[in-house]
Amino acid sequence: MIRIGIYNHWLSTLGGGEKVTGAMAEALSHYYRVDLIGPERISRSLIEDRINVDLGKVDVKVINIMERTPSFTKDYDLFINATHGAILPTMCRRNILYVYFPIRLDGGPPLKRKLKGFLFRRFRYGYPLEGFYPADRYQGTVLWWTGPHAKLQVPLPKSTHPLALELAVRGYRTPDAAPPQIRLRIGGEEVVETLPALSRHHFRRIRVPIPRRLAQREFIEAEILADTFCPAADGSSTDARDLGVMLGWARSTNGFDPIHWLLSRCIPDVDTRLQNQIELLSSELRLDRYQTIWAVSRYTQRWIRRYWNRESELLYPPVDSASGGNGTKRNAILSVGRFFDGHHNKKHFEMVEAFKAMCDAGLRDWELILVGGTHTGKIHQAYLERLKQSCAGYPISILTNIPFARLQELYRASALYWHATGYEEDESTAPERFEHFGMSTVEAMSAGCVPVVIGRAGQVEIIQDGRSGFLWSTLTDLKRYSLMLIRDEHLRQRLADGAIARSREFARDVFVANTLRTVERALCRPA
Repeated sequence: MIRIGIYNHWLSTLGGGEKVTGAMAEALSHYYRVDLIGPERISRSLIEDRINVDLGKVDVKVINIMERTPSFTKDYDLFINATHGAILPTMCRRNILYVYFPIRLDGGPPLKRKLKGFLFRRFRYGYPLEGFYPADRYQGTVLWWTGPHAKLQVPLPKSTHPLALELAVRGYRTPDAAPPQIRLRIGGEEVVETLPALSRHHFRRIRVPIPRRLAQREFIEAEILADTFCPAADGSSTDARDLGVMLGWARSTNGFDPIHWLLSRCIPDVDTRLQNQIELLSSELRLDRYQTIWAVSRYTQRWIRRYWNRESELLYPPVDSASGGNGTKRNAILSVGRFFDGHHNKKHFEMVEAFKAMCDAGLRDWELILVGGTHTGKIHQAYLERLKQSCAGYPISILTNIPFARLQELYRASALYWHATGYEEDESTAPERFEHFGMSTVEAMSAGCVPVVIGRAGQVEIIQDGRSGFLWSTLTDLKRYSLMLIRDEHLRQRLADGAIARSREFARDVFVANTLRTVERALCRPA
């Protein structure tokens, strides 16, 4: 049976992106064998309860792709990366990337990037293929740890001269670990017997001849086989990886190169610096592995074109209907979004200040309800505590980590819905700080909870201003539109009807149909 792996590094947060991931797994599990993968153990029942999915036919697995090589992806016929903010390495033959918002693929000014890229190719540095952990950065240097068996692809020059492979490796170990030894293979042929023990603290330069029978190839595959150690074995570290050796750089050479010689005299660590360019190029190289890119919204599609120069397919998230709530409503304003401190936070403080100002101006018998998941980090817990303190003395409730069924009740009972992500942000310099779509907005609309949300980014794709809700740009407008709806029940009812009708265009069955159609096309491609 066809196997599909879906990875989300933030699965345990159970937010909007994770709801998309879960719905994707559920839809595909009716036709394929599906693994839902995350880095932390989380119960199937908790996932189902919080984000309203049925994972009865899905295997939930714990694999941290950030702490191991991606070789496990080879076990799948299709690998889907649904992780926000990461173009993860994959060794699967068919891959789909679901993008909430694209990361920037930059490494300094364009001219500097082009020069580094030119020299990287000119001196033929190697591309890590498999057996390497994601790069570590230490004091401005990118370090590549191998596992027991790592493989590089190294380009070769067109030359009649003998060719050699040069590489620099370091054998760092904890004090009680034995010094490492390595073996090298080139093109499947073992070219170096066991090398002497490597230095713990310094890179050792190794130069080995490339067999003549391989000299006419465009690339060779070089393999590093190393003894491993576990930093956590002696209790001095929490790093439980099995580490081999550290690679500084690897390149092919056909003899004396005056340009390389001159640069190495002017810049002693030029090889390490240029090999580090692979980290800047690696996201682009990883992106090339994904034959299909899904975008969560047209807003995201626009930035994918700008940042990556790639086309993408639009796949709006699935929205669960909370229908049945366009009857009697409580005098409540609802807002849903995770409580965390960061650039993409939900602007809770701004909404609280707006509501407090409305109360101070005479609003009575209305409440503001803030709902969202929490993060365990100290900075995020401090954010939540400050928010609670700012609400003191006002009819404001903060509800954390509630079941989806309880959230649906709130959608059906609340009259208005607020959303402010992106307020006072500059889209030209920080487009990632805006709402890329707005799943909670559509969920609220499906229950006749009228949205009064910021008119930026993904929200404008959802709401028809004045027909299914209101779009605002300032807190003054937020308060003005809200008071209009509070004082005019006929207007609120009309917009509630429009919101319900509009929400149906983002129903889960539409998402399922589009997902299955794209996956079927992906699986039909030659591997």
